[in-house]
Amino acid sequence: MHNSQTMGTSDFVSISPKFLQTLQKLKSTQTGKLIALDCEMVGVGPDGLDSALARVSIVDINEIVVFDSFVQVSQPVTDYRTHVSGITRADLAPEKAMTFHECRSIVSALVGGRILVGHAIDNDLRALGIQHPLCDIRDTATYLPFMRVDMASREKYGSAMKR
Repeated sequence: MHNSQTMGTSDFVSISPKFLQTLQKLKSTQTGKLIALDCEMVGVGPDGLDSALARVSIVDINEIVVFDSFVQVSQPVTDYRTHVSGITRADLAPEKAMTFHECRSIVSALVGGRILVGHAIDNDLRALGIQHPLCDIRDTATYLPFMRVDMASREKYGSAMKR
């Protein structure tokens, strides 16, 4: 949605230096047609059962990091899920993490017009509140050849795959 109103300098007060640095870096970066997205979540709410976005990472086809940022969580974090996410309380401090809206703006700009690769990527897009054309999504969780390899491995190795 385009807003034609002019913005005053007070409208930019909440923009963080990390956001401005990231925008500057992205202007000077050549990014191809294909990028991979991964998001990490932390637990919020009772017993940390609900998830909140805490980190977003994007790499290009050459595995060069295009964007990687921690994201400030608006609710109290009750489970950092560090054993899975690698995220700690210090990572989400305001001086280290950008706001959700800043992160979402950058990711939206990066994924637009590109083929997006990820694992169970619908969860990541939902956490970001971003829609992406289905024809431009390559989800490794539903990619049939990968699923066949998994089934073949289970048949070959049996219950050892569960350990």
